[in-house]
Amino acid sequence: MEWLAIFIGGGIGSVARYATGLGCASMCGKSFPYGTLAVNTAGSFLILFFMTLALERLTITPTMRLLIVTGFLGGFTTFSSFTFETLTLAMAGEGGKALLNLLATVVLGFAAGVVGIAVARML
Repeated sequence: MEWLAIFIGGGIGSVARYATGLGCASMCGKSFPYGTLAVNTAGSFLILFFMTLALERLTITPTMRLLIVTGFLGGFTTFSSFTFETLTLAMAGEGGKALLNLLATVVLGFAAGVVGIAVARML
C-alpha cells in the first residue's frame, strides 16, 4: 500500500510541477527558471507546513504521510532541475542569473519553510 501511495502522490506532484513550470514561463518568460524556483519555494513551505501539522496537531497515517510528502511533494519539488538550470545559466555566461537562482532558491526555500512551520502552529 505504501508503494502505491508514493506512486499516486508522485504522479500528481509531477503533473503539478509541470503545470506550474508552464504557468510561470507563460507569465514571466523563459529567460530565468521561475517555475523551478516557484515549486521549490512552495515545496519548502508545504513540506514543513504539513510535517509540522502531522507531528504536532494531526493524526495522519504513515501511508498518507508517504503519499503527501514522499509522493506528491517529492514529485512536485525538483532539486535536479534546479541544479541543471543553474549550471546551464552559468555555462551560458549568465553567471549573475545563476548566482541569483542559487541564492533565491536557498533563501526563499528556507524562508518558506520557516513560514510553513509558523502557519501550521497558528492553526
